[in-house]
Amino acid sequence: MNKYLIATNKTKKSIDFCSKFRSFLNKKGWKEDAKNYSHLFILGGDGAFVRNLQEYDTKNKKIYCINTGSVGFYSNIDSLNIETIFKQIINCKNYICPKVLEIKCDGQTYYSINECLIQSINTITLDIYIDRTHYEKYRGTGILIATRTGSTAQAKSNGGPIIFPNVDAYEMLEIAPTNHIKHQCISSPVILSGNTQLSFSNFIFNQRCDLIIDGIFIKSLSTNSNVSIKHINANFQFCFSEDIKKYISKLQATFINKHD
Repeated sequence: MNKYLIATNKTKKSIDFCSKFRSFLNKKGWKEDAKNYSHLFILGGDGAFVRNLQEYDTKNKKIYCINTGSVGFYSNIDSLNIETIFKQIINCKNYICPKVLEIKCDGQTYYSINECLIQSINTITLDIYIDRTHYEKYRGTGILIATRTGSTAQAKSNGGPIIFPNVDAYEMLEIAPTNHIKHQCISSPVILSGNTQLSFSNFIFNQRCDLIIDGIFIKSLSTNSNVSIKHINANFQFCFSEDIKKYISKLQATFINKHD
């Protein structure tokens, strides 16, 4: 028997659909089980998907994002026709383990599906290492590291490149880097191969410097903090298409004004 759990955002559209979808699954012999589920359905857009990954147990689960929101890059299911959705679930052969960031900081390990942000309201200085080779002494207000799926989120808003789904890479962006006669940064966004490791150390700041993962404040860093980041496979699978034509269509629908 397939056991499932539904996580939803709080919009009326999602709540109404959730009720109908639950009834449909139960009639098909599926069982709702909040503790021992093997299938997790997330209703909403990308924001709901990211938030619920933080909230629910995802280890060894199959995850489906059904787009009842506005932005749906994580969704491979955009139809709200329940019969169509169920056929897609049953027939889905393209389960992937998405790439996530493994972030180690001061003895703790965290995971990010979208992005990791090291940020201050004032200028910070830190050393950046790529595969243990010193890259630069950065000075500015923050560093943003994004996965390929996170490249269309905050990274894009900060001028980062979009990484297509079939590319095994992630990116690092310098936010408001300092460039004057006394100190200059490389400044350009960097695309890193999937097996590259990043590390940050020797922090200098006046007030505070925060570690933020997928929009959630994790902790304030100290001048002795060390942050290391790897690009790894997630411990869950989700039904996702890497079809380039579909991906470009989503980019166009999300970012291009159709009236232009």
